[in-house]
Amino acid sequence: MVPTYDYQCKVCSSTIEFQREFGEDREPNCCQQTMTRIWTSPGVLFNGPGFYSTDNRK
Repeated sequence: MVPTYDYQCKVCSSTIEFQREFGEDREPNCCQQTMTRIWTSPGVLFNGPGFYSTDNRK
């Protein structure tokens, strides 16, 4: 599984999702400049009983 990162261009403000390995130094380019990484929170997956108000309590 390869992590996905979001990047934004400093010149035209376009955004892309970019997959890269951990420790990989390659950064995407746009408008002949290196794009800036946008920090986002990871997705959360609630799995199992007890996470929803509709779950049956035992």
